Amino acid sequence: IEVVSGEATEGIDFELSPLPFGAISGRLTDAFTGLPISSANVLLWDATGDLERSYGVDNQGRYALGQLEPGTYYLTTSTFSEYRDELYDGLPCPTSPPAGCDLTSGTPLAVTAEAILMSIDFELVRSSACTSSETTLCLANSRFQVEALWQDQAMNRDLGQSVRLTGDTGYFWFFDDSNVELVVKVLDACIDPFDRFWVFAGGLTDVAVELKVTDTLTGDVKIYNNQLGDAFQPVLDTDAFATCSATRPAETAGDHAVNGLDPHAAVLPFLPHPKTLALNDGRFTVDAVWTTAAGESETADSVTLTDDTGYFWFFDADNVEVVVKVLDACELPGFNSYWVFAAGLTDVEVAVTVTDTVSGEAKVYFNQLGSPFQPIQDTAAFDTCNAIRP
Repeated sequence: IEVVSGEATEGIDFELSPLPFGAISGRLTDAFTGLPISSANVLLWDATGDLERSYGVDNQGRYALGQLEPGTYYLTTSTFSEYRDELYDGLPCPTSPPAGCDLTSGTPLAVTAEAILMSIDFELVRSSACTSSETTLCLANSRFQVEALWQDQAMNRDLGQSVRLTGDTGYFWFFDDSNVELVVKVLDACIDPFDRFWVFAGGLTDVAVELKVTDTLTGDVKIYNNQLGDAFQPVLDTDAFATCSATRPAETAGDHAVNGLDPHAAVLPFLPHPKTLALNDGRFTVDAVWTTAAGESETADSVTLTDDTGYFWFFDADNVEVVVKVLDACELPGFNSYWVFAAGLTDVEVAVTVTDTVSGEAKVYFNQLGSPFQPIQDTAAFDTCNAIRP
């Protein structure tokens, strides 16, 4: 190619034919902080379960697997035990296949010639993060570990049994799996001007309770106590954890964390659901009407938990606001009545109406706007055990 001083030599072009290969690219980040994971490998497996190659990520957590023959592939991570490794997309894979996980349970990646599958990302949880168990709730993307220790009048003590409802809410039962005792939620309020994680709790019990919430990323702990014989006072702690920007891993995973999945952790369906709860074999109906600061009222949506317990949400199906249970104490000496218990994780104005469909009697429980929902333990709610339907 001759080059002449002062002149541009043009038309020196290349027409390239792409090689018949595809590629996969993506990024590894910390699920809590969103920061890149820079010390990790991405493992590429073919459809028969053979390891094709291992590729290290860069300092921004990025990887690119090029010159792939067209076909079906699976991806796993290897973070040297710092994080819980996964099979794409989002499935646990603690060790390399086949022992660690079944590749075919993952999302297959179909690679075609001359195409790049982008944004095949992994959001990994530190290995020190919360692990669900029968007595441990893991909330807020498994960052917060929640446990409840109870003690009754006979000095019996035990850990509450956990049931997960949504990503940030769950409950505990103490004596019977149909009897909801304590509801807890941890909310991410890491926005200006709050910059906190909030803890809300409501109890339908008067036994002694020690509620322990642990930030597994930092090791910070908050404990909320209820005294034996007292109605569980609502917890609306909007200053609970000032750890939004924390990046230090926790030193321990908590006293009661175990490997495995929570057998009670099935997420309940939310839609569609009626506005009215039907409790105690449908004898009692419960409705809740909430009112905003602007004076606008709306009927809450309901979700049934057990035969005698359910809850209401106001703004978002994932956000539990008020829990209600109606207990049959007609056979208990000295009572001969139906009891109503309620607890709220809210400070908006609420009117909860409980109606005995046999006798037609109704009771209304009211919470003032701006006040934490006070626990209801009405053991004389309905003296209608012998009522006959008209």
